[in-house]
Amino acid sequence: MRFDKLASLKYPQISRTQILHLIRDGKVELNNTFVTNPSKMTRSSDIVYIQENTLDAVLQQNESIKNSFKTIEPANMDIPIIFENDDFLVIDKPVGVSVHTSKNERANTVLNWLVYKYGLNDVSFPKSVTTRPYIVHRIDKDTSGLLLIAKNYESQRELMELFAKREVYKEYLAIGIPSSLSIERKFVDINGDKNEFKVEGYVAHNPREYRKMMFSTNKLRVSKYSLSYISPIEIKNNMILFKIAPKTGRTHQIRLHLKYLGTPILGDKLYSGTKNEKRMYLLAKSLTFIYRGKEYSFSLDIPNEFIQRLKQ
Repeated sequence: MRFDKLASLKYPQISRTQILHLIRDGKVELNNTFVTNPSKMTRSSDIVYIQENTLDAVLQQNESIKNSFKTIEPANMDIPIIFENDDFLVIDKPVGVSVHTSKNERANTVLNWLVYKYGLNDVSFPKSVTTRPYIVHRIDKDTSGLLLIAKNYESQRELMELFAKREVYKEYLAIGIPSSLSIERKFVDINGDKNEFKVEGYVAHNPREYRKMMFSTNKLRVSKYSLSYISPIEIKNNMILFKIAPKTGRTHQIRLHLKYLGTPILGDKLYSGTKNEKRMYLLAKSLTFIYRGKEYSFSLDIPNEFIQRLKQ
């Protein structure tokens, strides 16, 4: 049998995922030799050994995780599941729901719902992610749409790596409000065709308003590079329906990029000044990625509230 499976049988008090990490870190002995290949074939008579101090550290971490999990209150919420398998699920996050808890928001987040639905008995999540188990990426509270969620630490680590390497294709829809007629006209060329815009620059925290970010085409002292491709789909009633393909995932990136183009998002209370709308009209519409050799692609239809708002 595989080395990791044999080790799991010998040490049932810790999870298979933790065994995998210990083996890869060179902390598990096989017949008095440290082996880092979890798939190495073994015999049931082989001797597996984890040093006492290493084992104690893992058990103490598990206890710490269980105590940390107790602070995340479960919440029964109506959140549509688009897809689910053993490793991850994709949900349609409602507008107005935060992805994870924070100091000022302890209840009714996606994380609270996950605790309600799946519990937190899986201690394979290491201490570094005890406040955000399951979470792979995030979308703003006032944004609705597709959110990818891991169901164990191994899949969380792999999926987060896909995002870090920019190997997840994301597409958003937004309704922008041109600040002037000249701004609206720049999105259509002389032949009537719609233009695609490449917006790149740097995103940083706004030192004057802690809730806001700021965008500049010049590198700021403490900032992160951002890139989006933005295309108008429909121009109607002094509003523009945009398709946005962000290539990076900075905080408020799409909101800042559309504001930079002179078309802040309708209903964006931070960056557009429109405060009487029912919602912010930004939708995480599609996700496409390859996970363990298989391509997955998910997409939402344009919400009826977007269609109706464009008619007004």
